[in-house]
Amino acid sequence: MNKKLKRWLPIIIIGFVIILLISTLFNKYVWNGLVTRFKTKIFLNNIAKQEQKYKNDKYGGKTPEETYQMFLNALKNKDIELASKYFVLDEQDRYKQALYEIEKQEKWELMMSDLTQKNTKWTAIGNMAYTLELFDENNMFLTQIDFSVPSESFSASKPISDIWKISSF
Repeated sequence: MNKKLKRWLPIIIIGFVIILLISTLFNKYVWNGLVTRFKTKIFLNNIAKQEQKYKNDKYGGKTPEETYQMFLNALKNKDIELASKYFVLDEQDRYKQALYEIEKQEKWELMMSDLTQKNTKWTAIGNMAYTLELFDENNMFLTQIDFSVPSESFSASKPISDIWKISSF
């Protein structure tokens, strides 16, 4: 190895190590921070869009009981499209398919018989959620339907809508 190369080799190696260290730190702190900020912005954007959908949603009642009656009326008319709109937005397609399946399997009348039972129990869960339990004439539990008022994503106590939705069935 010639003398010039021997003299510059440690400087080249140190320079390479410094560049490697700087790029690692840049990736760890700067790049990851930028990626995290970008992902957070997308996440918050999606939340804002979802909240706007709830603000524009008009399907539901001012009380859980009213929403339930609206839901039952839609079912009595076999209007599955309308009935599915009384569910929370994220679950509407799933429940619409379930209702079509019940109709396809010719279990509609059985479902309606269960849902129109007079033996019911409403239970408040805080001030933004209710549970409806349905029982048959022998007081045997049939099903439970949960209702809620859509709330801000980061604050379960701040409603973004004044209508009640079915959250599970």
